[in-house]
Amino acid sequence: MRGGTVSGCGGRGVYIYQYSRPELTDLEIAHTGAEGIGVAHGRTPVIRRVTVHDTRGSAITVAPGCGGTIEGSRFSNTAEPALALAAGATVEVVEESHAVAAGGGGPVDELLADLDAMVGLPGVKAEVHALVDEIQVNEWRRTAGLSVGAVSHHLIFAGAPGTGKTTVARLYGKHARADADHRRTAVAAPGRRADRRRG
Repeated sequence: MRGGTVSGCGGRGVYIYQYSRPELTDLEIAHTGAEGIGVAHGRTPVIRRVTVHDTRGSAITVAPGCGGTIEGSRFSNTAEPALALAAGATVEVVEESHAVAAGGGGPVDELLADLDAMVGLPGVKAEVHALVDEIQVNEWRRTAGLSVGAVSHHLIFAGAPGTGKTTVARLYGKHARADADHRRTAVAAPGRRADRRRG
């Protein structure tokens, strides 16, 4: 399936089972009575850039023995966990996927949009986006009962005056406070003492 909308289902939005290996791309799934996408019976779908919102069940459930790939997808206003991976599921979750707060893109997306609106800084933008994605994927893994490695989320912004260090540090600090992970994060701007904040 490519493009389009699945909405108003009494049960699941899409059910992938028995001898199927579909690819779901650029699809919106909303207002379902159960999960947005259910994967069962050893299936291995590829799910790319799918938006799932306003579901009574999880955005995606993956049964034991199932695999495949979930990439670049967004979930909001769904049951918890948004991505429900059963023990024994071998699905690959690519870090571009995002779980967002109910009611819209949420503060994290707004802060990333502010960062993206800044002129230049492509390396900094890519690094902050990668870190945010890693935090979100680790949260999914934690809620699914999977192991999560210990990673520091401390950053130091260094460079010449007037290159946006303080502005980016403040945006990242706002993200750290808004982030559901609630880890301690240090944000240090040049010429100022380190500011320790708790989420």
